[in-house]
Amino acid sequence: MSDTDAQVLETPPRDTSGAEQGNPQRNQAVVVTEQASFTYNASADPGSGLDLFYPKDGSPRLDYPYTLVTRRSPGGRPPPPT
Repeated sequence: MSDTDAQVLETPPRDTSGAEQGNPQRNQAVVVTEQASFTYNASADPGSGLDLFYPKDGSPRLDYPYTLVTRRSPGGRPPPPT
């Protein structure tokens, strides 16, 4: 599981309480690889794993390698104007 997958998997609600479910910083759905979701569920507490689903019309294609884009360059400088 990549560092990015781990960061994404920290964002779903931690429990079924109204506070967690209504928290705008919590995601109700995330897109991660099947491998990442399996790894997460293998170590999750009983009843707190991810519910997986596969869209009838196919699933999003994860085309590797991919690049994460941020607003700053690796050196901390803003990106050049476009």
